[in-house]
Amino acid sequence: MAQDTTASKHFNVIVRDISGDLNNDNIDDRVTLAMDSSDYRQTMTLQVFLSQHDKQLKPVISSTQASHHIRSLQIEDGLLKIESELGEGYIIFDFKYQKGSFELIKVLKISHDGDFDFAAIKNTIFTVTEINFITGVKYHKQIFGNGSKTIVTKEKIGKTKPLIKLQNFKFSDIDKY
Repeated sequence: MAQDTTASKHFNVIVRDISGDLNNDNIDDRVTLAMDSSDYRQTMTLQVFLSQHDKQLKPVISSTQASHHIRSLQIEDGLLKIESELGEGYIIFDFKYQKGSFELIKVLKISHDGDFDFAAIKNTIFTVTEINFITGVKYHKQIFGNGSKTIVTKEKIGKTKPLIKLQNFKFSDIDKY
């Protein structure tokens, strides 16, 4: 089934524009993040274009669920990595193009306890959570600021089937992770 390629005509300011190979055909694809200049508080549109063999870009996704909290987009090792801000940290979503769509395969969340101050870093607790939806494993690591103590837990959460698709993904659901 084809993914939704309908785009709003109001998203006229490109905020991010990256290129890289997403579908392992050795041809650069393109991802854009755009906002509506008439209302900066609204959600943004995330669009993915895959290159065809004739090097033309074909739109395959247009999602208006993107948040203005997206800090960066990257294409790395065939994955679309979307980094979003949290109150005390950030979260990175890894989407992989497979079976004709982009599916969420991993989430990496890094945060601290809110008392982050370089002068008092030894009292800060950093938390790293990594969820792999393909293997069904969640790692949770707490690192105490001075590095004197690290607590790591591994939890089987079960494989996610079907994997969450990018066009259905809501950045507003960030607290689930």
